[in-house]
Amino acid sequence: MRRVAFILLVLGLAACTTISDMRKPERPQYFVLEKDYVRTQIRGLANVKHTEGLRAGKYTAVAEDDDGTYFQGAGRSVILLYNEYADAYNQTGQISESTIKADPGVLSVGGLWLPKPNSNMAPRLFYPIHNPTDGSKLGAVGILVVKATEGALAYRPFESERAFTESIRVISE
Repeated sequence: MRRVAFILLVLGLAACTTISDMRKPERPQYFVLEKDYVRTQIRGLANVKHTEGLRAGKYTAVAEDDDGTYFQGAGRSVILLYNEYADAYNQTGQISESTIKADPGVLSVGGLWLPKPNSNMAPRLFYPIHNPTDGSKLGAVGILVVKATEGALAYRPFESERAFTESIRVISE
C-alpha cells in the first residue's frame, strides 16, 4: 500500500505545471485594474478569514491553455491574506511592510486566469508555489515534493467574483 501511495504521489507531482511549460498566447493582450480588487471569505473548519485578490495595475497575457488565458501582473500582484492580516488590509486598504516581512507569501507574483468565452470553467487566481524549506526534514519524500512543486502553479478559485471578471475589458494589441 505504501508503494502505491508513493507512486501516486510521484505521478501527481509530475503533473505540476509552470508558466514556462505552457504555450505562449496567440496574440498580445492585457487588461488594467484601476484599483485593488479583493474578496473576503470565511473558510475551513477553523473559520479562517481569507482576503485575496489582485493589486491595481496592468495584467499581460503570458500563457494560455485549451480553456483560457493567464494574465500576469507586474511584480507581486496577487494578494493572499488571512486572519489578522486580512483584517488590517480590510481596514486600511494597505499591506504593511511588517506584514510582508512576517509572511512573504501574502503577496505573490501571478495574476488571473480567464476562461475563453465558450468555456464552462471558472476564473481563478494563480501564483507559483515557493516552498519555505528544502523538505529535508521529511526525508527523501519531502525533498522530492519540494523539488517537484517549486515554481509550479497554485490556484485559488475566483468563480464567486464573476461580475468582476466579466467586467474586465481585455485589450488586444
